[in-house]
Amino acid sequence: MTVRSRVDGQIVKINFTEGQTVHQGDALVEIDPRPYQVQLEQAEGQLAKDQAQLRDVQVDYERYQLLFKEGVIPKQQVGYAASASGAVSGCHPGRSGDHRQRQVTDRLLARHPRPITGRVGLRLVDMGNIVHATDTTGLLVITQLQPIAVIFSLPQDQLSQVLSKLHGKTATSCGCIRPG
Repeated sequence: MTVRSRVDGQIVKINFTEGQTVHQGDALVEIDPRPYQVQLEQAEGQLAKDQAQLRDVQVDYERYQLLFKEGVIPKQQVGYAASASGAVSGCHPGRSGDHRQRQVTDRLLARHPRPITGRVGLRLVDMGNIVHATDTTGLLVITQLQPIAVIFSLPQDQLSQVLSKLHGKTATSCGCIRPG
């Protein structure tokens, strides 16, 4: 299995050596999280700004409704306040979604956990390399050892001997012979 990056960034740490056995969930490669942390902070700031703006236009709308009931302002001004409130509240869910996206990216970014238990083969990157989520080569290759299947060829006249040593049976009784 080739392990690929889910995000773009510079590799800052490699936590394995070729030939090492790794377990599911091990952090194998760490990518510089700083650019994504900055984006998360920007998204949090924008979200806070949008929430404050939403509160302001809602308060204005409520105030204008009271002033209209008292006959102080025309209905047109209440309509403008309602439009402004609707426009700002319409933008709010999108900003909130951006913020959640940044949080997920930030959590996934720093480490590329091992998806399965196995042995690391070739390391395809080095510290300092820039990787992209669209790279086809990947970060490393891992071979799963449990369970494992081995396929090899034998001359047919030696098949009975091998099977009898493996299973203590004859070739015809194990059901393992496939006609070629």
